[in-house]
Amino acid sequence: VAIQDEPSASHVRGPVDELRFTLAEWKRLGGTTKERTDKVLLKIQVLEREAYAKRLEGVRAWQESAVMQLYRDVIAEALLSSRVVADVLTQREKSGQPSMTLESFIQIAELNIRLRI
Repeated sequence: VAIQDEPSASHVRGPVDELRFTLAEWKRLGGTTKERTDKVLLKIQVLEREAYAKRLEGVRAWQESAVMQLYRDVIAEALLSSRVVADVLTQREKSGQPSMTLESFIQIAELNIRLRI
């Protein structure tokens, strides 16, 4: 499924707000999911150097992103339907719903572990 560009905000976004990615912004962040998750981790580490409270704000912003919403939706669908995540992702792709690759799902899970969320 091709992710359509979503309208971008007309105002300047700060480092915390940058972590509230739309799906289109997420795709533009890097060529691979590993590159994208590394950039998210780096942005949060930079915030943490400023203040631990900023790190918490950054993690909260990441959790509010469309990427994390999709991640949570896939988990919920897998649990509610007693299916494995790979099957849910495949079905979402076939039905035209927002989806991601299994590799992306795993990379996001690994990032969340590193962030302890």
